[in-house]
Amino acid sequence: MKRFPTCMLLDYIGFGLATMAILLLSKPFNVESSLLRNSILQQSVEDGLVTMLAYWLAEVFVAYVIRLKCDYSRPWLYQVKRMTALFCIAIPLNALMTAYYFNTANYGFYCYEYPWLDHDENGYFYTTRWMVMMLNHKLFFGIIFASYWLVITWVRMQKHVIGELRQINDMLSANQRQQKPKTDMPDNMVVALPNGGGETFRVLPSEIIYIESVANYIIVAHYQNNEPRQTRLRGALHIVEEMLQGYDFIVHVHRAFLANINYVTEVTGNSNGYRIRMLGIDTLLPVSRANIETFKRAMETMKN
Repeated sequence: MKRFPTCMLLDYIGFGLATMAILLLSKPFNVESSLLRNSILQQSVEDGLVTMLAYWLAEVFVAYVIRLKCDYSRPWLYQVKRMTALFCIAIPLNALMTAYYFNTANYGFYCYEYPWLDHDENGYFYTTRWMVMMLNHKLFFGIIFASYWLVITWVRMQKHVIGELRQINDMLSANQRQQKPKTDMPDNMVVALPNGGGETFRVLPSEIIYIESVANYIIVAHYQNNEPRQTRLRGALHIVEEMLQGYDFIVHVHRAFLANINYVTEVTGNSNGYRIRMLGIDTLLPVSRANIETFKRAMETMKN
């Protein structure tokens, strides 16, 4: 993705506003000590703005240095990994930026002269001391924001999948599976699939519904006299896949399945993967997360 999604940038604005609101609400109950010279409202607004900036900087670092960009089409483990990296950077960065800002805002730029001392002879706190103090409530805010992100990321992943499934199913409805398979190979070219011991099984690729790998065997679901049948062969899926490379409508959808996209009638699933229903077959075939992009490109080819 070349830019940040708008919804994610709005999240960080929300983080800043939430920080302001929590600080303002906590003041009457003396949750924070009043060490600053500025007003409660001014402190809350400034803290919120610093929080927003800290999370934006952390996002830039995670997306372009660690290369964990925001992508709701990726699996859940990727999202957790990305969120962990983001908050591990954002929370201490937020505490550091807030400490430097409030230290200089209240005691002037001279505080940079001795940033590692706790305080000077006048009792002024320096940046290191401020950062230790800030880490407590920045960690509190970080836990709140992370909890929000766990929920909202899962919701956005599901919305992304629902949008993709709707698009694919609309495509299927529009095509009505009336197109001929798009291939450079002749439609009537019979393929001889190996069956161990020098034997072969001859079938038209356009009549193959799907091929499944089971242990040392492959199961070929195909049409014969307009009736769906299954033929069990001794062989390996990767060998059959190589033999069918010229037929673009035969797609590797899972480590154990090849499917003829011209017989796909419905696509369902969630963020972990899809399930496809084939014409004349009750079984739902899996489309693994790693093969979704290949499957979608094949569906686009069928559409065009």
